[in-house]
Amino acid sequence: METGTNAGPLSKSPGGEVIGTNSIAVNGIPGPEQSHGTGPANPPPRDRVAILTAVLNANDADIFFYGRLQDQFSNAVVGATISFAVQYENAADRGVRRGQVTSDENGFFTISGYRGANLTLTPTAPGYVVATKETTFRYSQISPGFFVPDAKNPTIVRMWKRQGAERLIHFQAQVHAPLDGTPVSYDLQTGQRVQSGGDIVIRVLSSPAPSFRDKYDWQVKVDAVNGGLIHSEDDFNEMFQAPDVGYQPEFETNYWKNANTWATTFNETFYLSSRNGNCYGKVAIEILSDIVKDGQVAVILNSYTDPTTSRNLEVDQEMVIDAHP
Repeated sequence: METGTNAGPLSKSPGGEVIGTNSIAVNGIPGPEQSHGTGPANPPPRDRVAILTAVLNANDADIFFYGRLQDQFSNAVVGATISFAVQYENAADRGVRRGQVTSDENGFFTISGYRGANLTLTPTAPGYVVATKETTFRYSQISPGFFVPDAKNPTIVRMWKRQGAERLIHFQAQVHAPLDGTPVSYDLQTGQRVQSGGDIVIRVLSSPAPSFRDKYDWQVKVDAVNGGLIHSEDDFNEMFQAPDVGYQPEFETNYWKNANTWATTFNETFYLSSRNGNCYGKVAIEILSDIVKDGQVAVILNSYTDPTTSRNLEVDQEMVIDAHP
């Protein structure tokens, strides 16, 4: 829920100092488009110091944060401890200042009275884990899209209220898939490659002799067996419960060599439903397309599945068993 204005990218002048590329003055020091006169391209040493001082001062912003802790049911998390760290770097000093605040009866909390470039939050409460992916906020005004606090619109920080872990099956291994698109099926409960059935099917279609320098087209398809997938942007360790709806039978992505998003690695996470809704889980898949041996690429699988119909994916290592035939 970050808001703010773009203060312009940074670049290096011929003299090597870091300056803004827009025309906005920083603490009274004109930007390059505001400069006047026909003087030398490289400013004299005194001006260099002034510019550096202005940049460092812009890096030392007032820290105000208005937040609310809430769980997956949108209920307030009351009495939680929010530890925080303010990273600062100004013309006089650099370092980290730390502190703590507590959420009130409605889950709200405020942090103020500091100056710096970044603020990092670490909330803790018994029976909860942090579910918000990003808890660092950039206040430095030399950062594009710096954070702007709003007292009337507090930032929501999500926490997951544990429901109680159940027995899960864990499978983690490096396997291989042919480059010609041949389907490879895996049973995530036994950890075995199977000819039919199982939980997921992976297909990779790519060059048999990939070259990072020349690039190459390649493709990945992942299918759920008698079920579906939901692509997730959540951190793998923060995928606590599989959704009940929204599954698609297949996930496909293409890496075209002329595209700006081209990469050699497929690294994605999914919620999984398989076995006609009798198995739910989460699976992380990493495929290294540029490492080829005997016409196959390495596929790294990491999964937790619930062998019952439960969608609970909370992990308690004492209740986790390894996949076995």
